Amino acid sequence: MLQRLEIVNFALIENLEISFQAGFTSVTGETGSGKSVMLQALGLLLGNRADSKTLKNPEVKCVVEGEFLTKDYDLKRPSNRVTEQPSGDFWGEVLKEDHLVIRRVILPSGKSRAYVNEEPVKLEDLKILGEQLVDIHSQHQNMLLKDANFAREVVDRFAENSAILSEYQAVYKTFQEAQKRHQELLAQQAQAQSDYEYNQHQLEAFADIPEDLDLSVLESEQEMGAHGVEIEQGVREISIGVEEGEGTLDAILKILGNLESFYVPAKDWRTRIEAAYFELQEIKREVESHQGTVDLDPERVEYVSTLLGKIYGLMKRYNVNDVENLWKIKTDLESKISLVEDFEAVIAESERTCEFASTEVHRIGGTLSDSRMAVMPGLEQQISEQLEFLGMGDAVVKIEKREMSSENGEGIAYGVYGGDQIEFLYAAHPNLPLRPLGQIGSGGEMARVMLVLKNILAQKVALPTIIFDEIDTGVSGEIADRVGQMMQGMAESRQVFGITHLPQVAAKGNHQLKVLKEGDEFSAYTRIVYLADEDRTAEIAQMISGQNITDSALAQARELLR
Repeated sequence: MLQRLEIVNFALIENLEISFQAGFTSVTGETGSGKSVMLQALGLLLGNRADSKTLKNPEVKCVVEGEFLTKDYDLKRPSNRVTEQPSGDFWGEVLKEDHLVIRRVILPSGKSRAYVNEEPVKLEDLKILGEQLVDIHSQHQNMLLKDANFAREVVDRFAENSAILSEYQAVYKTFQEAQKRHQELLAQQAQAQSDYEYNQHQLEAFADIPEDLDLSVLESEQEMGAHGVEIEQGVREISIGVEEGEGTLDAILKILGNLESFYVPAKDWRTRIEAAYFELQEIKREVESHQGTVDLDPERVEYVSTLLGKIYGLMKRYNVNDVENLWKIKTDLESKISLVEDFEAVIAESERTCEFASTEVHRIGGTLSDSRMAVMPGLEQQISEQLEFLGMGDAVVKIEKREMSSENGEGIAYGVYGGDQIEFLYAAHPNLPLRPLGQIGSGGEMARVMLVLKNILAQKVALPTIIFDEIDTGVSGEIADRVGQMMQGMAESRQVFGITHLPQVAAKGNHQLKVLKEGDEFSAYTRIVYLADEDRTAEIAQMISGQNITDSALAQARELLR
């Protein structure tokens, strides 16, 4: 429940701090005194967007801070994610706390910051948290009756379907993902089939290229084949020259052998020339071994030349510099061709996955639909009984549940909330035709219907605080008294605020606050006071008779308070 609210520099509020208590608190005050401003400030703590235009003094920051007691309420982490904060898991920390202090700061620049127990928090998380702390029902919320999802949400909450709805939505998400994947595969198959002949033609260019080839060896062989005659002739001439050189060296060695006995340098020369002689003989043997080894086969020369031309052409076409990358392209083409051939099996498996997911959607969706159908008569009865309590005994409310039809008219079209379309139908009198509840013409009737629905749902949802902003519009007398009784009853298990202009409703509060606007034509500000004893009696008497409080109004006020 909301224990304390502090507002600084927001709209008409300069500096306000007020504490709240459990039970039913009525909030009164003249029109324009600033009651809606207090709700707007509270809305900031619940994740509403901030606007620098709401700053009373545009040069000073605005601060709104609220303290909430959460000990006895089952706050829940969002099921779709865990939000990480600098201090760790934000939701994990929040769920452990008994008290939460939420603060919003709006800077003159328009930027805003949000904190929960002094830790920074994202606005989306604050909004999810706020929805579990306070429900503010303002007059515009009556328009929810026109929302196609509102009736479904009321029925699901009354049936306590949150667990099965979560299970269904998880299966439905799986079904959507399976369908999306299946459509992607079909598109890929169509594209692959479209490219099939082209890829085959591309792959044919690789047909006669050996995968174990060595490009450098082929290039060397091509060079040798192109100059084969020259190589053979050169080898023969080298062999002859070496042989002639051996004869010359033999003659030189004989001369040096004669000289070395009496000429010292000759011995060293002979040693060195002998080494050269032996090296020359080794060269001669090696040259002779290469004679006749060059392949001068024209067909081989042409084959190597053609093969290299094909390889160079492919490397240029695919803009690669080596054979390895060329083979990667070949492998990719083979994969694409193979994919077409294997797609039938892949598509068949995808269809089985979709069918299984669809079966689960139908199974759990059916259970969800049955759960809704089971509670609808009881919900209709409760709505009728409570409307009768509020003076609408002739009103007729029916809940209509229809299966959503698929586009082809065959079977149920399931969506994120199942396969049901639920609508509240209403007639002010049994003799009048039933029409959608959102078409209620009377604001007073619409307000009472919403109060009844809130009252019913309050028993199903452990919401700590509910705020009604003039939910008693269009009623008076005994019915106003009963509206107050209904809010009083809701306050037995939660904190309830009722902003009202009716003395009957105000008097039902366990506590009463008055919102005042003070100041002059140049500066106005809002303040809130707690009313007790005679002050409260005087306020209710003023609500009865106006500014001139009569003895009769005082007597009526005392009677109402009793």
